[in-house]
Amino acid sequence: MQSPVLYGLSTEGANFVKKNYEKSFPVIDESLRLAVININSNMKVELNSRRELSDILPASETISKAKEIFFAPKAKRWGQDWWEEISHHAKFIGNNISSGQHFINLMPMARGKNEQLINTIETVSGLEAGKDFLYHYLPLPTDLSDASILNEDPYQRSDGESEIDKKEIDYLVNSIEDYLKLFEEVWLRRSKSVFISNYSKGIFPLTLSLESFDKGASLHGIASVLLKSADDYINKLVNNVKIKLREDAIKPARAVVYVIWELDDYELFDESHYLRAKLVARLEEHFGEVIPLSLKKMENLILNYSLSKESLILSCTRDATDSLINSEIGNKVIPGVI
Repeated sequence: MQSPVLYGLSTEGANFVKKNYEKSFPVIDESLRLAVININSNMKVELNSRRELSDILPASETISKAKEIFFAPKAKRWGQDWWEEISHHAKFIGNNISSGQHFINLMPMARGKNEQLINTIETVSGLEAGKDFLYHYLPLPTDLSDASILNEDPYQRSDGESEIDKKEIDYLVNSIEDYLKLFEEVWLRRSKSVFISNYSKGIFPLTLSLESFDKGASLHGIASVLLKSADDYINKLVNNVKIKLREDAIKPARAVVYVIWELDDYELFDESHYLRAKLVARLEEHFGEVIPLSLKKMENLILNYSLSKESLILSCTRDATDSLINSEIGNKVIPGVI
């Protein structure tokens, strides 16, 4: 058996496996069901004239030969649709997993979902977790190493609460606590260091908490408040744009708002895409035209064209804001922070 394989073309998954293994390893594109040996820092396939074919392998063969299978498919959709996607990928793993392998689930799960994932793999493969293959739960992000998780006791079927059940709850509680720190920085301390791009990080686990805890439970209530605060953040930014338009005597219906937010197309939880889409949709309700762009495309636009007097730039990351504020169009920039 070779070691290891990452199932899922995700930045966080690849970075985790890279951190633990010095040698190259196959990464399976879950959409194409092909394994790619060499990927660059942008998660794009690196092929060259000498190794075009040797760098691409069938996913089924790669899984069956691996010692360790790291599971981190990109969460393209949330809620029930997301779980259907995860189950679909689990069935593919189940068709190809072999006895003696380690399956390491890097995806955060709502309570009870690990058991369902295990049942799916067992049903399709005919193998038993804890006996024929070893199942580990290591939700990202984590400071733990691969070695530490593999040295822990793997999943064992139990009539009572298993270690994985406890890990599910611990992860969700820790995620709520981490997001509460962001909440306090923004809403209580009124810090100007947390841009909306920062505030997107941690939203996905909050949605899992809503699934996991009863509506009357305090953790469900806290997660609901924290999720709503992301909407409140968007409303504050929309109001900031309105204030700038009034200052510059621009009519909202004629305004062109550029939203500068660099996105990672291989982000595991798609949180940045989710919150940027909500921001753009809210802006479109109030202003004539809303155009999301990367910083590089914005800089090219500035270099080759002049912006109309009705144009404004909502810069949603600190790096982009620092760059644009110090440019010749700095007076058009609205920092994406409240």
